Amino acid sequence: MQYYRLGKYHRVADHLYRYAATKKYYAVFKSNGKTKWIPLNTADRQVAGRKVKDEVAKYKKTDPKASTMTLEALVALYEQSIQGLAKHTQETRKSILSAFKKTWSKLCNPTNKKVH
Repeated sequence: MQYYRLGKYHRVADHLYRYAATKKYYAVFKSNGKTKWIPLNTADRQVAGRKVKDEVAKYKKTDPKASTMTLEALVALYEQSIQGLAKHTQETRKSILSAFKKTWSKLCNPTNKKVH
């Protein structure tokens, strides 16, 4: 009986790993406290080096509009985002949101400064 032997990941450069079994490259970095493994879909070292820079930059870039958003605007955006969910899920999330608004009412008023 033959067993398939899995390859190992080898660090090639900062944020760049190569899987030995397939010789494909992966971008590896932390974003929002979580480790991201992004397949670069290439076996070429130079191409992988260019792609890894793009991937890291994409995840580390902050939307300038979101960084200056008020808490009230963020709550409104969340209310819009749950519209496509099931009715029961919407009700649950709206009840959580109303509890949040009651608890954080001082932060939800429009006279407050922007959230950073």
